[in-house]
Amino acid sequence: MGDSDDFSKKYTQANVAKDAAKYDGALFGQWQTQLQKVLPNATSGLTSGILVAMLCAQGRGDAAGALFSDSVASHKAHVLELFAVIREALTLSMGIVGLPNVMPAIFGSVAELKKGNTSPLTLIRWCRPTFKNANYEEIGREVHQKIYRGVGNPEVAAMVAQYFPDLSYLATSGIFGYAIGGCEILPFQERELVVVSAIIALGASRQARSHCKAAIQLGNAPKVLETLDEIAQNVARWNGRALPDRLNVPQLVVELNAELAKLNA
Repeated sequence: MGDSDDFSKKYTQANVAKDAAKYDGALFGQWQTQLQKVLPNATSGLTSGILVAMLCAQGRGDAAGALFSDSVASHKAHVLELFAVIREALTLSMGIVGLPNVMPAIFGSVAELKKGNTSPLTLIRWCRPTFKNANYEEIGREVHQKIYRGVGNPEVAAMVAQYFPDLSYLATSGIFGYAIGGCEILPFQERELVVVSAIIALGASRQARSHCKAAIQLGNAPKVLETLDEIAQNVARWNGRALPDRLNVPQLVVELNAELAKLNA
């Protein structure tokens, strides 16, 4: 057994069930192509980042390293540029799916970088400013308002702030401020696509409906959200962890437009 096998067994594959579905490069390649068709002008590597977010939400971050490797090989992507996007996808997803579900994808990505002897020092330029150097609470409030404009449900944030103030501060500063607001690799509407992809694949239907509306009002086409929902369902089917019923994106558009009309009246 080689060093890479030892690393995989100790870190990347440590949480995988014995009967878990095997990574299927051809299948994930089809989903990459499907995403690229509806996102032809997206940041290079975004489709890989979306799939990695879905894998983590399904508890299958262990497959992220193989997806990373396939993406570099099939699309001739620059490994560091692709890694930058996947790293952002993992940072954006962590607050949604939890650190334990993200860690296998982190290990898998590190293993791929180690194959090319990539120094961590070459990655520092993509790091966010620290909390000491940026007011992430203020940034988080601005990001929250921008995301939820027209989405409705203002009572949700109010309830969390009233009864769980520590959690509210953590979400505002850490998730909305640092993770989403501090991201410079992806434009805002693409950050939300990664977030909503993780939420859909997690099976959080109520939050998925809200973030689908958010993604649309930030400039993403409804067809993109329908495609994300379809692929998340397929990823869940591959993984043997079924999701709730499909999202009714046309109805969400109607609801969003009604809320935006109220705001603009």
